[in-house]
Amino acid sequence: MSRPLARDALTIFVDGEEVPGLIAYGLREPGLAMPAFPSDAWIAQPEPQEFTLHGDRWEVVGWEIPVVIWPEASRLEGAVRATLDTLTQAGCRVAWIGAEGVPFCDPPDLFNPNCMSGSVLAWATDAGQGEFRIDPDAPVQPASDDRLESLRHHGSGLADVQFQDQVPVVAMSDLQQEVATIRALRHLDLVEPSAVVAWARAATTRGDSTKGIVDLAELSDARGEDVDAHVTALADEIGLVPLTEQVAGVVAAEHVARELTRGTVAPIDAARRIWGIARLAPSAEPRLRVFIGLASEWEDDPDNRTSYEEEIRSEALNLAGWSE
Repeated sequence: MSRPLARDALTIFVDGEEVPGLIAYGLREPGLAMPAFPSDAWIAQPEPQEFTLHGDRWEVVGWEIPVVIWPEASRLEGAVRATLDTLTQAGCRVAWIGAEGVPFCDPPDLFNPNCMSGSVLAWATDAGQGEFRIDPDAPVQPASDDRLESLRHHGSGLADVQFQDQVPVVAMSDLQQEVATIRALRHLDLVEPSAVVAWARAATTRGDSTKGIVDLAELSDARGEDVDAHVTALADEIGLVPLTEQVAGVVAAEHVARELTRGTVAPIDAARRIWGIARLAPSAEPRLRVFIGLASEWEDDPDNRTSYEEEIRSEALNLAGWSE
């Protein structure tokens, strides 16, 4: 079977709708100013969505670029070059092009071929090297695994640094994981306050004497703001990291991934729920976009749904931190 042309295969999501587009990424140290997107280099001057991912010692910035009109190859090459050069000139050590459904992995697995093979469609470094050609009328030709290794080496100290802005890297206790999940679900309004109080009462019935849980269980009126204040106090008591939208989105998605790995939810239903979480927590979307892409492919390609379900299950194992 022939591979699809780039103009048919490369997409992004805008307001929940899949449209032609590319994603530009740049890896750099945190704290630098975001550059202006070079809209004049693109036909019809698209309006991209800006994003930032970060840990304590690294940052990935970029744009999700809707392609209003696919230009011919040489003009697209010029637009890609201008975009990646803008990122490297803004302090990015490596900049590259991807798209929806193309693998992206946070440090320490950024550019690791075992995680990101086939993911870099064009690239540039702050040393002036780069490959910029993407032909809309030919199948996608991603950079080789050897090239990924060289980009990983060029980003040493950033690409291989552990992700810090999520839940703690050390293993959490069962209680910490439960509370982190409840806190995330409440932040995104995905669980009712009464269900949180019921959880606390069940925990005390089992003999849990953690002060924050006892206080939750004793609430007579399960109003949202009261429950949320008690959950925050409980999270502080047991040593959880502060909550951000990104943390809430990723932790909520991990919860769905665990449900899938346990067999309590179907793969496509899990992918759709994670898609919904990404809408509620846009800053977590880059980390979750693989599920959005797979859910869309599942809908559009009925003949290969079994394959997409296996991919969803594999990505869920990875997100949940489990191995087969």
